[in-house]
Amino acid sequence: MMASTPNKWWEEPDSHRILASEVLKLKVFKSVISKHIDKLNKMKNGEPSSVGKRGIGEIQSAEESSESDKRKKTKVCTGREKEGNKLSFDGVNFKGELLECVSSDGPSLDDVETEKDGNTELTIIHTNSEPEQPETEKKISKEMLERVNKSFFNSKEGDYSSRKKRGSHFGYFVNTFQQFITTYVVKLANAAGLRANQLANETKSTKQIICAALKTPALLQTIQCFNLLYKYNKKWSLVPIQLFYNEKINEYIEIKDDFPQYKMMDGFSFCNFPFLLSPLTKSEVIKLENTMQMRTELQDSFFHAMFVGVTCPYLLLEVRRDWLVRDTMCQLQLKSGIDLKKQLKVRFVGEEGVDEGGVQKEFFQLLVREMFDEKYGMFSYNYDTNNSWFASSMAHDSPYLHEMRLIGMVLGLSVYNSVILNIHFPSVLYKKLLGIPSNFSDLASFDPDLYNSFYKILFNSTPEEIDAIERYFEVSYTNLDQPDIYELVPNGSQIKLTYENRREFVELYLDFLFHKSCKEQFESFQKGFFSICQNSYVMTLRAEELELLVCGSSELDFEVLDKTTVYDGGYTRETNVVKNFWDIVKGFSVELKKKLLFFTTGSDRVPIGGMCKLRFVIVKNGVDSDRLPTSHTCFNALLLPEYKTYQKLEERLTTAINNSEGFGMM
Repeated sequence: MMASTPNKWWEEPDSHRILASEVLKLKVFKSVISKHIDKLNKMKNGEPSSVGKRGIGEIQSAEESSESDKRKKTKVCTGREKEGNKLSFDGVNFKGELLECVSSDGPSLDDVETEKDGNTELTIIHTNSEPEQPETEKKISKEMLERVNKSFFNSKEGDYSSRKKRGSHFGYFVNTFQQFITTYVVKLANAAGLRANQLANETKSTKQIICAALKTPALLQTIQCFNLLYKYNKKWSLVPIQLFYNEKINEYIEIKDDFPQYKMMDGFSFCNFPFLLSPLTKSEVIKLENTMQMRTELQDSFFHAMFVGVTCPYLLLEVRRDWLVRDTMCQLQLKSGIDLKKQLKVRFVGEEGVDEGGVQKEFFQLLVREMFDEKYGMFSYNYDTNNSWFASSMAHDSPYLHEMRLIGMVLGLSVYNSVILNIHFPSVLYKKLLGIPSNFSDLASFDPDLYNSFYKILFNSTPEEIDAIERYFEVSYTNLDQPDIYELVPNGSQIKLTYENRREFVELYLDFLFHKSCKEQFESFQKGFFSICQNSYVMTLRAEELELLVCGSSELDFEVLDKTTVYDGGYTRETNVVKNFWDIVKGFSVELKKKLLFFTTGSDRVPIGGMCKLRFVIVKNGVDSDRLPTSHTCFNALLLPEYKTYQKLEERLTTAINNSEGFGMM
């Protein structure tokens, strides 16, 4: 059952206080800004940074500040900067109004400025004191809540008319944290990089040393606060998820060190905060995780051979091209869960190709092309959206459901073996796989016409206009090529759509489309997928990230590919045949570009990160001859003879890519 669509967030009781109250649950939030300014200034001045017993700041009322004089004095962050609406420290200005602070060169507590907020003066300081008394903490939390709430909304309480405005103010929070984290990370990285060069460490790379240096309690506490903003945004979708990716953390993270810490739950790991990581970094984490699992299974196979008996160290599939789906399904259903976690090797019967990665790419592309063909009957195809969805005509057929489970396994195997598939599902399928509730906006990619119709009913129609619509609480659909009707509620064919019940109607309709109409098919499909990926880092992805991981991107930027291509065997970018090659392929149609990509890489889709991540190679393959170009798809390599004329190269190349299936691919 699809979760009912929540009210707009500003309509929820006291929802305007949710963010502030949640953030206040972490005491460190109260002075995390001042603490980091202290640390950054010490680093700038070359002083060793230290943290007291508590390691976090306090927020004190003015009447208590006299007691502070007896404590150890440290750097101070005032409640509001005097120069405009900006945050600044170390010469860096930030837009935003989360907590506006100003850095100093080390004033004493006598120099602390205070800010009046209501009837109470608040002073934000950094101390080594013991925790406040509970009653004081309660009072301070109340005042701090009002300050954060005021900064977040920047408007009078109850003024919630514009979601765009709310998202804009929320964006200030996100921007403030992002810039603060980025500046702090860069400073730590620069300092660690200098130390690494001075030490000339032979056991660890500079990147490893930098990544380790970033894992300070201060950065952890900041990210924990930032995580609260992410969770809030995850529920209300106020700003795009991409705003939470941190470029510098993605640049400096050393996955080979960080991910094992995550798996062993050993201290601070950036993998514990996937919202910071870009899709490219997450895909590399998943690839490392899968590689580690494959190595474990390979070692277990060797030990098993020594003490029990010989077993195949790989998941080996031997298939016939003419019976591709049948052979694959028959062999997969005989494999155990342990076998499925081994590295995949594919062999086409009667062919000599050795699978170093290229053969399995071709195998997956041909397999999904056939499985998703309408004549196979597993999926229906929407020609308007180019998306596939579960066919409802055989929902209760046991063999059909068994095959659907095997198709889910194929999808899981492609992710596990880092192979991109040319398949198209609406976004709601990826949400369902990850357990993310669907909503009305998912209908836009599922059925745009129906989305526009329902949008008008929900938001742009008067009661009189809706009363004029002859629509009832029922859905017409096709079952075994015969028209059928599903009642959304008991006696739904007798209940007319009205202005008052329009929201209930849309919710029930979507529940049928996304869930009830394909309940058994999806459950079988999900079981197959989970048999490979259930305990994987894959489950930390967002729906759009999983979609990128499964089917990559369709954006073919051959200018980028030209700039990142590597040459071997005597070729350079200035070689005449290479110049002719790029002139020819840049003039190809989109369809021919896809065929070239399939011929050379085994897939016509672009991996996460774009064309530059293909590592495309052009290799000299002899002097001028009548031979066709060939390829090593496992290495993304094009083997190109040195044709003397432009016309001959164009004719030979187009012939090769137009007849690429199996031929010329190794």
